[in-house]
Amino acid sequence: MSNLSNMAQGAFVTVAREDEVHEGSMFGVAVGGNAILLSKIGGKIYAMDAVCSHYNGYLPKGQLNTGYLHNGQVKNRAVVCRCTRLSLRLPQGRS
Repeated sequence: MSNLSNMAQGAFVTVAREDEVHEGSMFGVAVGGNAILLSKIGGKIYAMDAVCSHYNGYLPKGQLNTGYLHNGQVKNRAVVCRCTRLSLRLPQGRS
């Protein structure tokens, strides 16, 4: 059973300082016994499940894909699972 059930629903949990999450990076952290992927794209920090639901691949070992418009605005952002090559869009976490 997940340890998240012991936490207040909707509560924020500090897992890293903002200056520890570098632009274009992604890494995994543990929250209540659950693996969470953190990434920073276009100055925004995203968090999602760190395990691919299709083959249980650990997403922080995959690839972070980003694309930018000419004005520097982010046009796409996705994490690619190294096991399935499935692309999961941020912030939705859906393929």
